[in-house]
Formats: sequence, C-alpha cells, structure tokens
Amino acid sequence: MADFASPAAATQEFFDLMSRRRRLPGVLRRPGHFFVEQVLDTGYQPFDPKRLATWEFQFYTPENARRALERAGFRLVDLMAAGAVSWNLGAVAASARREPRTWENLLRIEERVGRRPGALETGHGFLVAATRGPPRSPLRRTRPSVASI
Repeated sequence: MADFASPAAATQEFFDLMSRRRRLPGVLRRPGHFFVEQVLDTGYQPFDPKRLATWEFQFYTPENARRALERAGFRLVDLMAAGAVSWNLGAVAASARREPRTWENLLRIEERVGRRPGALETGHGFLVAATRGPPRSPLRRTRPSVASI
C-alpha cells in the first residue's frame, strides 16, 4: 500500500490554509498567480514565497503513480481516493461566496479536480494497492533430450 500526495490534495490544503488566514478571496481572484492552475495541470509546484508557494514539490496523478509503480516492478491492484478540495465547505464557501468571480473560480477548480479520468482523485491524495509479481527466473538453456531428437 502506498500513499501519494496529489494536485487535488495540494489545492485542498492550500485553500484550507488560505481560508484560515482570510486570504482565500485573493487567491481565488487570481488562481493562476498562485500556481493553482499549474499544480492542477502539471502536478508541479515551484518554490516562490511571494506567491505563497513556500515549498517545491512534484505531485502524482493516479496515472503517474501507476507508471512509477510499474517501472519499479509492481502491478496496480486498487486505487482509492478521499475528500474534495472544499472538504471544509463552510469556511471555503463563506469566503468564496462574497464575490461572484471567486465563487466561479472555486467551482471551476473543484470541477476539474473531481473529474480526473481513471480515478476519483479528489482531496488528500490517494492510496494505491500494488503487488509485485514473482521474480522472473533466468532463461535456462536445456539440452534437447534424446527422445526429442
């Protein structure tokens, strides 16, 4: 079992933190400036404290996680996800509803996060169950038996 941080998880945590700091309306007015669009599009968040990005990180989408596990010799068995970007909907909604533009941006971002192909990857990240197949045995060269000649 592996636990992966996802772009949705990063967005959720960022919105929660900005809501508690009463800065969410500013973020939702200009989501591109604060890398929200980039994180959702590419899974990459650069370091830029002036834009409230206080750490650099490469997030995984379910498809990226599957490929990484397969490269390491694992086979995906199951994928599970939890939560939504606005899981603390009361605080996020109260903050975003003050302006039509911020509310529209929140709904657009929520819609994108909740509709990733292949998995309901919405929120804290996702868990992946994978198994490693039996080790491959080396090719054996056998001599033909007398009966097969």
